[in-house]
Amino acid sequence: MDTGIRASEAHGITFRTFEHFSLEDDMERLYQVVKQLSGDTPDSQGALDFPFETFAAMVRRMDSRCIFIAMAGEAIVGITCLVPQGNEMYTLFTGVVKEYRGKGIAHALKLISIRFAQANGVKQLRTNNHSTNAPMLAVNHKLGYESQPGNWILKRS
Repeated sequence: MDTGIRASEAHGITFRTFEHFSLEDDMERLYQVVKQLSGDTPDSQGALDFPFETFAAMVRRMDSRCIFIAMAGEAIVGITCLVPQGNEMYTLFTGVVKEYRGKGIAHALKLISIRFAQANGVKQLRTNNHSTNAPMLAVNHKLGYESQPGNWILKRS
């Protein structure tokens, strides 16, 4: 499991949880990165179409140990979040800043979140993503996630 993490660390990436950040000082920074990622990730386009105050309130309700962050120096370059759902946990969001993609960061973030879930007795993790997001589908498949019947979303052009 550590091989995927070490590969990203070889690119100068470090990993933290949001518990190592200041809720007051770093919330805006986290919001800006998630907003950027939300706009360029097929899975969540438009998902962060709400004000900072709403985002901050949501993050404050989350377990800061379940927000996993990839850093390049002091810059946040990737994030994944787990939220409890009954007896399992759900990956709410995973994203990596465009300039840092292809370095195994999403894979490493997911590995770290899986390790956390296992250490906390979680027996099942769930995630979802659009069929158009081939890179994240590949990451999820490599990590052993199994496809299940999903929802069709049809849009008229």
